[in-house]
Amino acid sequence: MDRKHSLSSSSSISFRSNYNRKKTKKDDEDDEKRGHYNDDNNRNYGGNRRNYDNRYVPSFTESERLNEHDDYHHHHRQQQHNRYSSGRSSNRDYNRGGDDNYHHHHHQHHHHSDNRPRRDFNDDHGHRHHSDSMDRSRRDFKDDDHQHRHRHHHQDSTNRPKRNDDNDELRQQNRSTIIRNVSDRQQQQSSTEMTSLNSSFSTLLGQNSREGGGKKPYHHSSLPEFPVSKNYEIAVAKQPPVEQQGESKKLTGNYFKLSTRKILVYHYDVQFSQYSKDSKEKKSSIEITKSENEKLENLVKDKVGASGSGDQNIDSTTAEPKIDDREKIFLKRNSYRIIEQFVKENSKHFNLPYVYDGWANLYICHQLKIEDFINDIDYVAGCGGDRDGGGGGGCTRKVSQKMTKVQLNLVDKINLGMVDDYFQRKSTKLPTKIINIYNLVFHNILQDHFVHNHSRYFNMDNIIDDKQYPYLEFVFGFELSVRMSQIGLSLVINPRVGCLLTRKKRKLIDIIKLMQTEFPKKIDFNSINSLLKNITIYTEHGERKRYYNFHSLLPNGPESIFFEDGCGEKLSVFEYFSQRYHLHLDVQNPLILAKSKNDRNNNKKNYLPLELCYLGKLQFINPNKSSNDIQTAALKKSEFKPENFFHCIQNYIDRLIEIDSNLLNVFGLQIDNQPALFNGYQLEQPEFINSNPFRITESGSNENWALISFDKHINDRTLERFSYQLEMEANKMNIQLGYMEQKKIFDIHSIEEISPVFSELYRLNIRFCLVIIPDRNSHLDPQKIYGACSSVCTQDFSITLQCLNASRVRNPPRGYFTNLLFEINGKRGGQNQVISPNFLRQKLPNINFEKTMVIGLDVNHPGFREVVPISIAAAAGTYDPQLTQYISTARIQKLDRTEMIHHLDEMIKELLAHYYHHNDKQFPEHLIIFRDGVSEGQFDTVTKEEIPLIRKAIDEKITRKTGKQVSLTLIIVQKRHHTRFVTTEPYSINRSGRMTRNVPSGTIVDNTIVEPNFDIFYVNSHFSILGTSRPTKYFVSVNELNLSNAELQRLCFFVCFNCVRHKTPMSIPTPVMYADLCAYKSKIHIMYRLSTERTYNDDDILDIDFEFEDPLDSSNRSAESLEKERRQIQRFQQWVRIPDNSKDCLFFV
Repeated sequence: MDRKHSLSSSSSISFRSNYNRKKTKKDDEDDEKRGHYNDDNNRNYGGNRRNYDNRYVPSFTESERLNEHDDYHHHHRQQQHNRYSSGRSSNRDYNRGGDDNYHHHHHQHHHHSDNRPRRDFNDDHGHRHHSDSMDRSRRDFKDDDHQHRHRHHHQDSTNRPKRNDDNDELRQQNRSTIIRNVSDRQQQQSSTEMTSLNSSFSTLLGQNSREGGGKKPYHHSSLPEFPVSKNYEIAVAKQPPVEQQGESKKLTGNYFKLSTRKILVYHYDVQFSQYSKDSKEKKSSIEITKSENEKLENLVKDKVGASGSGDQNIDSTTAEPKIDDREKIFLKRNSYRIIEQFVKENSKHFNLPYVYDGWANLYICHQLKIEDFINDIDYVAGCGGDRDGGGGGGCTRKVSQKMTKVQLNLVDKINLGMVDDYFQRKSTKLPTKIINIYNLVFHNILQDHFVHNHSRYFNMDNIIDDKQYPYLEFVFGFELSVRMSQIGLSLVINPRVGCLLTRKKRKLIDIIKLMQTEFPKKIDFNSINSLLKNITIYTEHGERKRYYNFHSLLPNGPESIFFEDGCGEKLSVFEYFSQRYHLHLDVQNPLILAKSKNDRNNNKKNYLPLELCYLGKLQFINPNKSSNDIQTAALKKSEFKPENFFHCIQNYIDRLIEIDSNLLNVFGLQIDNQPALFNGYQLEQPEFINSNPFRITESGSNENWALISFDKHINDRTLERFSYQLEMEANKMNIQLGYMEQKKIFDIHSIEEISPVFSELYRLNIRFCLVIIPDRNSHLDPQKIYGACSSVCTQDFSITLQCLNASRVRNPPRGYFTNLLFEINGKRGGQNQVISPNFLRQKLPNINFEKTMVIGLDVNHPGFREVVPISIAAAAGTYDPQLTQYISTARIQKLDRTEMIHHLDEMIKELLAHYYHHNDKQFPEHLIIFRDGVSEGQFDTVTKEEIPLIRKAIDEKITRKTGKQVSLTLIIVQKRHHTRFVTTEPYSINRSGRMTRNVPSGTIVDNTIVEPNFDIFYVNSHFSILGTSRPTKYFVSVNELNLSNAELQRLCFFVCFNCVRHKTPMSIPTPVMYADLCAYKSKIHIMYRLSTERTYNDDDILDIDFEFEDPLDSSNRSAESLEKERRQIQRFQQWVRIPDNSKDCLFFV
């Protein structure tokens, strides 16, 4: 009997990039989170590290790489400290967070959130910042030993416990054959891919010119053959069609058409309950119904390895959780195997394969006789734990002494023929439930042959080691989802690269020793905690395995932590383990703070000896949360040239069809194995007021300035040389710097010494300062120095700040001063590269920019490893007709991590007030808002919640006072998606003959692969040399200006210009990027204030929840906890308040 199983206990049925995130730029990924840079999400300040990018200015051809988009996995946005690109994620393609060459990579969104980014590592992210690409541009991609570092390890593909099924042995043989074939092909593809990846840019792919004469293009013989694409018939086209605006392009996308049949699917609701074997009346039955599904999914989502019941909690200051909660968690984690056993005992009723989502939903293509079922089963979870491996969650005596009851109830009959009806225009709506079922079918097929992590599938036989990071492994995989398109339902697939802790070491202390060779004599706690936080660990010193989430490595040893035992006696951790377990601990090893995975809403602190901790199976990590070097290594492995990208996804599609065509047939699915061929077009590049890319349009203020160094190793001669070069370059660019009034070097030994330095500058009436941040060899943490400088200058003294990296000051790379001066001029109110007003009037005649404010909105979500996981919403809006001058504002979000902006009306009113102040007391007549980080599932929420808040702000601020109506245009911007497209035929980049398939800047796609139920189009505003470019997706939500589709597309392209950081267009609208940077910089300010708040206690954070409670589940939180959250949000809001004098100086750039 064919049997299929579904999403892991942590998964939901949706496979979009937002798919499995608690945060709401719901990823990818994050990946990119997560494994991609997409999204989704880097060094951190105050817990999480975020990149302080050493800014350098490339040549013109190199600068095109700044917006490149690889699949470095994304969300994604998690926008978060360690991202950014993200997330926001995760997962984005632009520079995030720092000043000049001291840029922090984020990365939530953007995403990384997602998040890019975040960024996701292949996305989400991934989401990658320009600073990422600049880091790579300084690296030599030629590495003769690179191929030898890629060793492929062949192991069991899933590492899951064997199933109790009669057909397991035969299925395992078939599975091994399939995976071996996949591995062989991937191994060959990976070798080819890495060869091209490490080749120099002069050997980009080319094909022999078909025309005679001229220089022949370069050809890279190792690149695979590009697959043949297919021009599918469009079923539902956009009405009315968009007129052709530019040069036509033949494009190939990663969309594979799905054919469907009219199949009737029966949807059953699954309910679990347990009762004691000794209770005949089953009075202790605990039912878990659908209503509790969301809470439990958030609690145990996508965890690698199940958890056991809690270990002895050394600090037992709180009451035990309810046994009901433990049993609910047990049922959730073991739901797959319970259903497997249930189906086996009722096998005569299951004539066809089924799909199951891991909790409350089971789908099958025939009606079940549920009245004849055996509902009560004697399920005992072995120490192998749940389906995902690594768990011992069921190894408790209490659970093993109970019977489990499974009850199926028919709740719906779903006709899959509605797909054909929709695309034949017989109906106007296609239920999302149908797409979820198809996603679930593919998940059921893949989960037995690949390791599932977040929304990605990895082949564990295809592992890459890196000698530089012996504690890590990189693995190739992919993500896929079913999407609506104009040609029908399509399967969208992307290659991904995951990162996990090496499986060669079982003990956690061995991993840490690989990370830090001088351990335990010298320990970098920040780098360890940022990489390992929330991984699954377990102990074996008691009667059973006990599973935990790693929280942090503490500077305390076992003899320095004390607690009271049950008898009230005060013991140290060392004494406790000696008396209780007869173990003699090494007093030099630090302790681990962990949370038991089996106790819900448990705030107990578990102090575990390091030498007793083991790693759970397959511990995936997010490279975006670790050091910049690890991010770069993962990024290089995640880059797929277009030829490699499509060759890889073609292999995965072919194998997907081979793995299980039976289940596809049962649910009426057929995959066309050729990618979609369609038309796009390239918009005209805008005209600029100043056509010279190396000269600015208008100089900013020429106030006196200071040059300060907090690196004592920078001498006076170096400062003299640097300032001289800076002033010479400023004269060439027509920038008036003013007089350098002060030049000093400070040897600081504490963060508290920074504020008096700027206080003195303020007293001398100096309002602009260049600050040199020391590099890593300094005895002070450079991230904290950066955070202190940024917060003190912006919030305390309203001094415009530009941070510099000491290594760049000593040895400025080519073009460094040009990019630096672009940022300086922008921060001081100047204009760099500005689109011609005449050009805008010609191309967008229906928009009067003299009376228009363009606003970017974004929410920066925390990464799950951040010290203070709060979300920050930010807005940045223009107040000049050239779209170059911006004002900004930020607000702290509630701890529910929702994407919706709670105080949006206040933020809009604040922006309108500043527009009024800067424009002769005139309000704008048009608002054009770009909203980032919203998934398709949240479109309705934006319409119902955010748009009314915007209209409320307009009414209270403008309409009631002036009687004038303001037109609104709202466009949702998405970077965390799976869509990729390239030119079907390669073309020459420039006269050198270099060839590429990445689409040129300004490429538009509004047909074939776009959803027919939304007004959606893709704009690839930037150009990428490396990897495969990722376009930005735009969804038009409100259009009160009645702009045509052509005008909307041009608008979205043009607003990607005029960024003060770059001469080339960004991958997303500039106001959106500024909003994201503002949110991130606000988080930097919070981290600095926390580090200097002497009355602040880290326990305040833990008590609120951030790590140990579920903030979504307010019903289980005490009134004291909710009040503490309110007070903390109030305090944080004061810390992110932007002074009026700093609102319009682009302090976040």
